[in-house]
Amino acid sequence: MRSIRIYVSPLEFDRSLISNDRSIHRMINVLRLKAKDTFIAFDGKGQEFQAEIVKVEKKAISVHFTPKSTSEQPPVLNIHLVQALAKVDKMDYIIQKATELGVNQITPIITDHVEIKLNESRKITKLHHWQQIIISACEQCGRNHLPIMNPIDEFYRVVSKAPKPIFLLHPQGENSLPKIHLNSQDITLLIGPEGGFSENELAYCLKQNITDIKMGTRVLRTETAGIAAISAIQTLWGDFR
Repeated sequence: MRSIRIYVSPLEFDRSLISNDRSIHRMINVLRLKAKDTFIAFDGKGQEFQAEIVKVEKKAISVHFTPKSTSEQPPVLNIHLVQALAKVDKMDYIIQKATELGVNQITPIITDHVEIKLNESRKITKLHHWQQIIISACEQCGRNHLPIMNPIDEFYRVVSKAPKPIFLLHPQGENSLPKIHLNSQDITLLIGPEGGFSENELAYCLKQNITDIKMGTRVLRTETAGIAAISAIQTLWGDFR
């Protein structure tokens, strides 16, 4: 039987008490856990404990923690996904799958062809929503470290500061991943919106010596492109090997 995993933050081993609203809701209302049930608690920063419920109350759950050795290996690659904003369901899917596939950092960006307009309040709400998607994905896939979810930012600012190498996915790209000689553990992956990057954005990337990548002969949707590229990168150089 597959172990139940619960994200608990802060995870206080000595206190043996869970008071986080999200954790309590998931344990009581979703999973219907009760006294003597067991689960794995992790804090998103690498700590993981075997836990047994001692007592269930409305606003707190008493547990008994036992240290559990983790089988999670440190990542071979540090992948930073820089993703142009997509519609709600597509963006949720991208963040969920990127987390499952092992990215270390996600930054949503505004590009010339992004049609989604968000005020500051909506940006904060989106960020919180995406963080919950990341937590759920880590609970499911067995990750003990949450990837960093960065605030929505502007294309030029992010690209100018991102560490090299930067791989830009483009249908007319001149390079393919298998032909690239990778000499770094850090990879920035740049994915455009449905309409693609603008001519000005592509020209800027060219000046920055960013490597354009073509993923086969087909034009991939924005919610497919990043996931396909991450999978290929993990297969060629990462922890899929």
